[in-house]
Amino acid sequence: MQVKFWGTRGSISASTPETVKYGGNTSCVEVRSKSGTLIVIDCGTGSYRIGRKLMGEFNGQVNGHMLITHTHWDHIQGFPFFAPYFVPSNEWHIYGPSGFGPTLNQALSGQMQYTYFPISMNYLGAQLKFHDLTEGTFRIGDITVKAKYLNHPALTLGYRLEADGVSLVYACDHEPFSHECAMGHGHITGNDHDHAEFLGEADLVIHDSQYIAEEYESKIGWGHSTYEYAHRICAYADVKQLLFTHHDPTRSDDQINTIVGDMQKRQANGKLECRAASEGSVIDLTGNSDTYKIAPVSVKPVSDSQIDALSKPLSDIITYAVLLTFGSSLEVVNVTDIMKTDAIKIMVADTKEEILLAIKERPISLLVVDMDLDLFDLPSLIDAIPTRAEEGAAPLPLIAVSSQEMPQDADYPELKDWIIKPFSNEYLRTRIRSTLLQEAGKSARAPRIPGESARLADIQRYGLIDKKGQAKYDRLTRLVGTYFRAPICLITIVNADKQVFLSNVGLDFDETPRDQSFCAHNILKSEVLHIPDALEDARFAKNPLVTGKHHLRFYAGAPVYLPSGNAVGTICIYDTEARTLSNDEINALQDFATLVEHELAREEIVTEHI
Repeated sequence: MQVKFWGTRGSISASTPETVKYGGNTSCVEVRSKSGTLIVIDCGTGSYRIGRKLMGEFNGQVNGHMLITHTHWDHIQGFPFFAPYFVPSNEWHIYGPSGFGPTLNQALSGQMQYTYFPISMNYLGAQLKFHDLTEGTFRIGDITVKAKYLNHPALTLGYRLEADGVSLVYACDHEPFSHECAMGHGHITGNDHDHAEFLGEADLVIHDSQYIAEEYESKIGWGHSTYEYAHRICAYADVKQLLFTHHDPTRSDDQINTIVGDMQKRQANGKLECRAASEGSVIDLTGNSDTYKIAPVSVKPVSDSQIDALSKPLSDIITYAVLLTFGSSLEVVNVTDIMKTDAIKIMVADTKEEILLAIKERPISLLVVDMDLDLFDLPSLIDAIPTRAEEGAAPLPLIAVSSQEMPQDADYPELKDWIIKPFSNEYLRTRIRSTLLQEAGKSARAPRIPGESARLADIQRYGLIDKKGQAKYDRLTRLVGTYFRAPICLITIVNADKQVFLSNVGLDFDETPRDQSFCAHNILKSEVLHIPDALEDARFAKNPLVTGKHHLRFYAGAPVYLPSGNAVGTICIYDTEARTLSNDEINALQDFATLVEHELAREEIVTEHI
């Protein structure tokens, strides 16, 4: 990939004699893959110059994609000045965070209203296609894009781009979750550790670094990182190259030089190369391919069905959020008022008993608890939250609010965020929004079936988990794979917490967590489960098998039963392309399941004989 910087300044443009080296335009980065796929990240004032450059390079006929991190002014002010948008024959796909309030189209149109701007969005001649995103993975041409929420007082996405054997992460407008980490020390845990995983082993990270540690105390909650944090988190994540960006508008070239020099002295082993992003600079990232050679721009249309990060309607996301009194009625009123703006239903609980009663009796989506009130310590709070596993629900997500740093041993799946006081209402609002959207974006967990304990007892009694790789099961999967021309065929056993493959043709692993299992849904009913396109099915569109490197799209499976009548697993097929089975093929898959059941019945005979 080739990366070029057109804007590196944060908050507001600052073009002065003291900012010539690193530039004064706000955020805008150009990315091209070796095949020529064009992506512009953010549309700050720097986008005016790249727009003019593209118009000259391609005689006005240029298509592409634009990733918007969020709609704060310094990231969208160049939108009405991006020249390719005015050419009727051009087509541009525009992606950005949404899910509450205005759509991306509405938000970008807002700055072009009559009061603020002389022309409206309707005057842009190009075909503009808007994609509202939550977290997720999708493809733009030959580039795989992973979107992840950052920590900012507005819904903000970071983007990880992978192509040509290299990876690039753009993490602009992100604040450390831990105040200690912001200062460049402390343990990297919780959400900071999740952020490090997002950056993990990237060839290049372009990271927000608006402040230095000594400035941070007065900037808490403003949504930006320090140089010290960016350096430390990237070193921790084994990043190869770090570019500091979103330079403070008051920061001169000389001051940036001094800060970067200090950061470079911090490198104990020299593995992490770091410097400041400068307007006009170009970086060629080369992986296993030959030396980079720029190709003509290409664009492949992207349909909504190809984007698993598409946001869902608000009605599909929110039921209730429970807020515990923050110590004063005024704080509760403020928080309740701002969340009503997002149409989020609020319940207020003042006591431990009220919290537990609300969880039991209401369809709660999120629990927000002020830990300073000492109604619970964290372990007892986690223990008190029912997982509702018998209903198939995931653990109830929790946001903890405290004046203290998160405990180092706070490794609980229920704990989604730890917010340190003080914070603004806008900041809390965004953390609640992003947590709800993250939870909504997860693949659906299949509920447990009636008689679950007897079903699991049968699996253990027959020792099915230990019978992987037997020739009789492998013969059946090879036969099924050939019959259906399917690259992946499995015979599975769905256990209490995982799915194990008795036989496996086509996958490079032999088990998955039950929560990621298609087959856990399959055993709920007696008929074949037929999923022509997993991206079109809300239960599976966010599944890691679909969004990850395997890119599975099609599934069909038939449950298999023991003589006792308990469904213990499936015989199933997958494909990386969407497809549909005929009625005859569905019946044939059911027949193959019957053959598997005959073999399982023989296991029962052998077990009883022993």
